[in-house]
Amino acid sequence: MLAVRRVKCPCCGEELVVPITTELLEEASRSPTGVAAVVLSHGKERVVVYVDGDGEVQGASCAGTEREAVIEEIREVPVPSGKKPDPRKLSEKEWRFLALCDGKRSLREIAGLLGITYQEARLLAEKMRSRGYLREVVIEL
Repeated sequence: MLAVRRVKCPCCGEELVVPITTELLEEASRSPTGVAAVVLSHGKERVVVYVDGDGEVQGASCAGTEREAVIEEIREVPVPSGKKPDPRKLSEKEWRFLALCDGKRSLREIAGLLGITYQEARLLAEKMRSRGYLREVVIEL
């Protein structure tokens, strides 16, 4: 761990510690949005913290409570293309969606973190793919 940053939970106001690691900084540098999204759990809440390539916190949002998967499901994983988006041409929701697309998180997980429906996440993925920000959406069984 290189450093820590502190951020107030936007859900409850509690101060949270964000560990800044080399891997996190590298992920932010590779991300088309220039940030990496870190999911912190405390209690039953989850908070998404957006960290840039310099290790500075660029924002945080509530992601709701943790839920257990009831059944195994098909995973749809959006893979970024590497094309850097112009933040002025993205809504806040689109920017946060792209920041969470790391080639590892599924659309269901991203939907849960953003507090949107799975269907809305699928529409966002298709919109971002058609604009060239996502290379593909990989289906994993």
